Amino acid sequence: MPRQTKKTTTKKPHTTKPVTKVEPSLEETKLEELHDKEYVPPTEKEKFMEEIKKMPDGATTSDARDEEHKFWRYEPVIGTGVVVPKDYNHPIQEDLTVDKISKVPANLPREDMKYVIVDIDDEKEMDDVYNLLAKNYVEDDDATLRFDYKIDFIKWCLKVPNYQRNWFIGIRLENTNELIGFITGVPSLIKIYDEKVPVAEINFLCIKKEMRKFKLAPLLIKEVTRQVHLYGIFQAVYTSGTDLPNVVSTAQYFHRPLNPKKLDAIGFSSCNERLTMQRAVKLYKLPDEPVTPGFRRMEVKDAKEVTEKLNIFLQRHHDLTVLFDEETVIHSFMTRENIVESFVIERDGKIVAFSAYYILPSSILNSYEYKELYVAYQYYYFYEADVDAKAFFKDMLICANKSKCDVFNCLNLSQNTKYIADLLFVPGSGYLKYYLYNWACPKVNPDKLDIILQ
Repeated sequence: MPRQTKKTTTKKPHTTKPVTKVEPSLEETKLEELHDKEYVPPTEKEKFMEEIKKMPDGATTSDARDEEHKFWRYEPVIGTGVVVPKDYNHPIQEDLTVDKISKVPANLPREDMKYVIVDIDDEKEMDDVYNLLAKNYVEDDDATLRFDYKIDFIKWCLKVPNYQRNWFIGIRLENTNELIGFITGVPSLIKIYDEKVPVAEINFLCIKKEMRKFKLAPLLIKEVTRQVHLYGIFQAVYTSGTDLPNVVSTAQYFHRPLNPKKLDAIGFSSCNERLTMQRAVKLYKLPDEPVTPGFRRMEVKDAKEVTEKLNIFLQRHHDLTVLFDEETVIHSFMTRENIVESFVIERDGKIVAFSAYYILPSSILNSYEYKELYVAYQYYYFYEADVDAKAFFKDMLICANKSKCDVFNCLNLSQNTKYIADLLFVPGSGYLKYYLYNWACPKVNPDKLDIILQ
């Protein structure tokens, strides 16, 4: 058998290696720190801020990037599925520098389409706006009513103090010059919780029905956003009856019949065995004249005091509200026939209450007997603690009835729910959603909200 041999090794001479200092890793350092002090987890606000940083161009949730809401994929909005921490109230994106704002509009889908700035002082152009809105703007779910914005009403909405002509944007066809799309913005100042924020109020987005297949609405939104950015404003507020990402609040419509016979005839509301027409007429009948002592129409001399007290009321009672300067109060509330009416209560030379409503008719699409429904909408108001608010608002109903309105509408915003049941308002089927562009904050209950876009 082969002889087993023992493996031998040669011993290397001893050498001394240089000592290298090894720095602890970041993770090791953190672990050492944890031994020295108690670990403090990130707050919900800190986690939310990190989540925003991860998302491209400010988009913050996958449900804002689904196919239905494809446009909002890279817009700075908060999606429906995101819960904003209660102590978070900030822009989503930082303000853009001028060099990062596009100098030209986005391309339109057809060569025969062009962007235009609509001159609201030009009679022909306003006729085009009126016809576009009258035939294509918001209808009720049953397609029986459509808002009928008169030209003077539109001008009142848009020619606010410091309005910007470049924010009234349309799309026309080159060959016929037909106006097929429209959108507007006006500057405003709002309070979002404890922050005062300059914004654009976006309104009147309308596309001709036959042209909606070209998806022009996102292009109009992009263009008005570009124009607003060029002015130096980076937030916006807008409303819609439809669901979009970033609902900050939802309000319900309530209706107070003033002309029950007409409302029944057009199907707006219906009588039944319990509430016959005779009973309805008796139930909804109002006095001929206001009854509150000191109740009168607002005058220009009241504007300064109304501005001061209205802003105090709005800031005290609301988390999301518009704020006014005196010039805007005069423009927005001084009575204009068939557009807006405002009233105050004066005691001992002081204004203790103020309220306004605007009048916006709707075209009746399913009746040969009636062509227009005249609707008063609750606007802004304030009242001091010792004022009988229910009696005050009943006087407003009386004035709207005297102005031949058929129904008085309001949303369950602000203090409205405190009196609408006693004044015989009935809940409607319509809801209005409120949205903020490039702003993240917790949702707002409707009783803490007072922003009204006509």
